[in-house]
Amino acid sequence: MAKAGLLKNKKYASAIEFSDPYFESSTLSGAGVVKDGNIITSGICPFMARRDEIQDGTEELAIALVKAIKASTD
Repeated sequence: MAKAGLLKNKKYASAIEFSDPYFESSTLSGAGVVKDGNIITSGICPFMARRDEIQDGTEELAIALVKAIKASTD
């Protein structure tokens, strides 16, 4: 998303902070699910969850996506 420019001036979720130039105008807002406008991110993917023995963010992200889609169709 960052490489595509979708995170410019947006908050995003990540378990780690990036020093990559693609993220320079973005704001890290924690490892949970973060929604900023029409951008929804999750900081913990299944791989990281297994590797680090932490909670996977996939279910929370899916719920946020469904809520956003439902809100846009109401």
